[in-house]
Amino acid sequence: MPHYIAASPNPAAALALVRAFGGAVGVDVDTTELEAAAKLHREQVDEAVAEHEDAAAMITAFEQHLDAGGDDEALPSGDDLAAEIERFLRTQND
Repeated sequence: MPHYIAASPNPAAALALVRAFGGAVGVDVDTTELEAAAKLHREQVDEAVAEHEDAAAMITAFEQHLDAGGDDEALPSGDDLAAEIERFLRTQND
């Protein structure tokens, strides 16, 4: 789960955990509702990010950096990013 949305409920993470647990204990779990919730959540996150070009560019660059095997130690912490996003959002109300 990306750290920039780790504090919010994440049905996709819950779905992955339920599937892993079900597989580990050999139980078939109906995940229909979680799958729908995960799809809706992803659409909402994508929509929220798409509304802000700077945020979308930052997230894309971060994901490409990690996909290329980059180290995330030089990157700001999740708390620092959240504080910056909150600061940005406060300026949008002006």
